[in-house]
Amino acid sequence: MTCIVVLGGAVDTHVSVDRQTLAMNEAGERLTEAVDLSRRYPGARMFLSGGANRRNPATGHFSMRELAQYLTQINS
Repeated sequence: MTCIVVLGGAVDTHVSVDRQTLAMNEAGERLTEAVDLSRRYPGARMFLSGGANRRNPATGHFSMRELAQYLTQINS
């Protein structure tokens, strides 16, 4: 089984709240590279470490899972 492991910490929650949109920080490349790898290896399973597993109702922030799903759908 091919797996892609993605470390958390890619979202700047404070900036995201202030701007009312998703803001990735300097670790955002972790997620964008994982999306690229998922396109190269479509059968691979992606494991996301850290972050919430569902949208935060208070802030509306996406979970890492939702963000990964969204990014894999862009230009696919």
